Amino acid sequence: MSNFVHTDYDFRSLNVIPPHAVFMVRCTACGVVCEVSRRYLEEKAGAHAELKAIEARLICACGQKAAKLMAGYYGVPHPIFDEKTRKWVHPPE
Repeated sequence: MSNFVHTDYDFRSLNVIPPHAVFMVRCTACGVVCEVSRRYLEEKAGAHAELKAIEARLICACGQKAAKLMAGYYGVPHPIFDEKTRKWVHPPE
């Protein structure tokens, strides 16, 4: 999943996330990352559900309720955005 780019926008509910976004769930206990469909989230939680409420209900295969729901896209990160520090880097002049 190295080409998944997580957006840092503070989405509060499912209905404000663009329809082309990809959803990934990361377990903060064991580190497993997997993709989940928007349709599945809407069927189980509702189209207007808050992301924090969805995260609280997700259970990993390791048995922990420690999930982080991320919206993003597949592609190449912006060239002046450092993925490690999660900050914008100004290009040299």
